[in-house]
Amino acid sequence: MQLDQPHVTTPRRVTAPVMGATPTHHGPRRSRAHATRRLFAGLGALVLATTSLAMHPAAAAADPIDVSADDVADAIDASLEEHLGEVLPGAIVAVVEDDEVILAEGYGTADVDTGAPVDPDRTAFHIGSTSKPVTATAVMQGVEDGIVDLDEDVNTYLGDSAVTLPDTFDEPITLRHLATHTAGFDDPANPGATTDPDGVSDLEDALADGLPDRMAPPGEVVAYSNYGAALAGHVVAQAYDTEFQTLVDARIFAPLGMTHSAFAQPIPDDHPGEVAAPHELTDAGPVRADRAYIGWLPAGSMTATAADMGRFMRAHLGDGSVDDRRILAPETHEQMHEVHEDRHPAVTGFRFMFMDDARAAGAAISHGGATMHETTEMVLLPERDLGVFVSFNLRDEAVQPWEVVEAVLDVYDLTPEEGPDAPTTDHGATERAQRLDGEYASAAMPQHGLAGLFGAIGYQRVSAEGDGRLTLPHPLGHEASTFVEVDEYVFAEVDGPDMLAADVEDGEVVALHRSLTPHDTLTPTSRFEGLGVSLATVALPLVVFGLSLLGWAVVSGVRAWRRRKTAPSTTSIRPSTGPARVARWSALALSLTVVAFAAAFGAGMVIGGGDLAFVIEPLPLRLAEALSYLVPVATVVVVVATIVAWRRAGWSWPVRLHQGAVSLLGVAFTWQLASLGVLGG
Repeated sequence: MQLDQPHVTTPRRVTAPVMGATPTHHGPRRSRAHATRRLFAGLGALVLATTSLAMHPAAAAADPIDVSADDVADAIDASLEEHLGEVLPGAIVAVVEDDEVILAEGYGTADVDTGAPVDPDRTAFHIGSTSKPVTATAVMQGVEDGIVDLDEDVNTYLGDSAVTLPDTFDEPITLRHLATHTAGFDDPANPGATTDPDGVSDLEDALADGLPDRMAPPGEVVAYSNYGAALAGHVVAQAYDTEFQTLVDARIFAPLGMTHSAFAQPIPDDHPGEVAAPHELTDAGPVRADRAYIGWLPAGSMTATAADMGRFMRAHLGDGSVDDRRILAPETHEQMHEVHEDRHPAVTGFRFMFMDDARAAGAAISHGGATMHETTEMVLLPERDLGVFVSFNLRDEAVQPWEVVEAVLDVYDLTPEEGPDAPTTDHGATERAQRLDGEYASAAMPQHGLAGLFGAIGYQRVSAEGDGRLTLPHPLGHEASTFVEVDEYVFAEVDGPDMLAADVEDGEVVALHRSLTPHDTLTPTSRFEGLGVSLATVALPLVVFGLSLLGWAVVSGVRAWRRRKTAPSTTSIRPSTGPARVARWSALALSLTVVAFAAAFGAGMVIGGGDLAFVIEPLPLRLAEALSYLVPVATVVVVVATIVAWRRAGWSWPVRLHQGAVSLLGVAFTWQLASLGVLGG
């Protein structure tokens, strides 16, 4: 298919006037299904793994080196050259150093249908969850003004709002919990999103309608929550008695001169500049996709240009001001950048809606972001006064914004060194590694609704190799990572910057923390959980029910053929008793329901593109949700009717085997739907 843009062999960039003066590796492109598993291990759906290297043995940053703006531009050009045009439609990049935007550029095409070039001053990109640090800045302004307190029950500020948090646990939820993803919320897959620009709900209504279950007491578990971030924005807006967009426009965008940034969904027609179109990658190259509108505005709806994000990074790399225009007092700025959630001393923690980032050498904080069809990275290294922002108008495994960030870090010699490669010879280390062997569930995975089906797929296997080494899947989709112990229950990645630390109580592992996933907590699964049990109780019933339907079709066909070949006067059909008839037909109904559920779920995933299929829920997924509630009803009928008919009907052993298998597997399938949160979600 011929695209509306020319074939690009080298990066095509548009340079903005300079203000003032002016690491994620990826492997082979993977399947949509694998991308879906990655999403629900992370979402955010909307969140990219971001972390800090302060505790890693190889974390020491190199001495500062002289780097010119041309060096940075050349590195970015080289990083984008392979992808731009063929895979990636367009990008914006901003680099800040020493309180100057040394680079703010647009690359490629904002819209493949029109061929419009990306303008770093006028073309805004949707930056997804990279919106959250902006929301956090507004919250800290409220703290500075004495309007809100980080440790007060947020219900205190909701007043007459339609949003009220129930007293599920004794401890109240605070703004500090919301900013560090420790409120204990389940994270629904759909952050108030729609493809209908007229269907975007008011923030208050969206939060009231989308209130998730509370899975843990506040402060106990780190589990990424888009809802929590959106609620934080609503709380501070309520405290100021205004709308969230109005608050941010007046107190952040206007003072910093971010004239082309907005949280509004959709963007008003009179807003300056243009918004880059979303795209998806096909075999023929990138094509324009439907735009998704996010109702939970503070969590991920922001659009911004390269020039605007350069100003925002300058404010956070400095003391809260840009060119004498202040948005935070120095002490408030410092408070925001402090560690507010220290999961474990050996791994990365949370600042105030910033995450520590292990992918850069030295102290780094960052936040990534993703929407349905855009993806973003922003990393700040305050000690080096360096910031990098990259956003793509495409989201696909084939190309990642971190590649560009990593290219810039490499110019500054700020990519981390490899970790240790030799396991300890301490016998106790081998025993400790063995104690961690097993499967772990991710707290960041949605636990209710259809997304709960990905709970089992999201289980992570930690394997002890017998010599003190541990192996487990890489959170960013690379080959499995290998770790060696560097302290008791603290393990360093052999060929990378990651760290793994365990919380152990009375000799039992209760949680794992990983530097590359500061937004998540891993907890051991029980003997009744785990991928093997889930596959047995989901896949096996699907196979048996499918074979049951096939058997029904064959038997019905044979009977119909016999009736046509036999004279009516000589046909003898043994009547079934009432319970036997109910048992047979309810077994058929159960088989049809389960197979239809699986088919609808699969079709919904395909229609939704696999990755992020739940964000804009297609009709087949809504059908699958309805069918899931018919499964337990049909199961109860099958079990009761089979028990009653077992002795009365005079069934042959194949019939008994069939009815018994359908009954038992119906119970197993229902139990798994319930345990994964599909029922009642």
